[in-house]
Amino acid sequence: MPFDGFANAVSCEFDATGAEHELCSVYIGRSGGKIKINSDEILDWSWISPEAPQREIALQGGESFTPWFILEWVRIWRDHRPAVVSLLT
Repeated sequence: MPFDGFANAVSCEFDATGAEHELCSVYIGRSGGKIKINSDEILDWSWISPEAPQREIALQGGESFTPWFILEWVRIWRDHRPAVVSLLT
């Protein structure tokens, strides 16, 4: 499968505690290697189906996701769905 990806500047306003502004790089692909997670950057992660975030965002507002994940997921699902779904086969 060919590589697919993009970068996007994301800004999320919180309550009185402030805001975050990040440049998020998103890569869509497949790897046979072991996943290495930087625990200084990532608190928790798991493998989920592509339909799972869609369902949670639609039904519960995506409460278990960060605000920037929701912003990015909307774009991934809208613009890159064929690349994501092709990874399932």
